[in-house]
Amino acid sequence: MEMFDYLMLLNVLVIVSSTMISYLYVSQMVLRKGAFLFHTVISLSFVVAAWFVTTSIWYYLTIRVDGLLYLGGMLFNLIVMMFCVTVLISYLIVRRNYLIRQFQAKNK
Repeated sequence: MEMFDYLMLLNVLVIVSSTMISYLYVSQMVLRKGAFLFHTVISLSFVVAAWFVTTSIWYYLTIRVDGLLYLGGMLFNLIVMMFCVTVLISYLIVRRNYLIRQFQAKNK
């Protein structure tokens, strides 16, 4: 059972790190090219893809062991992904004006 705890922590680490990479991607691409909404949608797809991959790996490792373990892990991954996406979207909305202002100042 201890192995599954470490796998769950690894799954959470992957989801959180993909969220951080997504923020860095959006901030760099908006500063270079603008198009805030386009790059935000692409970065959200990074996080959803990370969630899908980690949930698929979790499925193949736990479905034969215990159904409740699979269901709990899947829901926990979903909750972590939804929390990370909510934080990412809210932070990007707050930083939107700053990023666009930086882009406009750079292109003047």
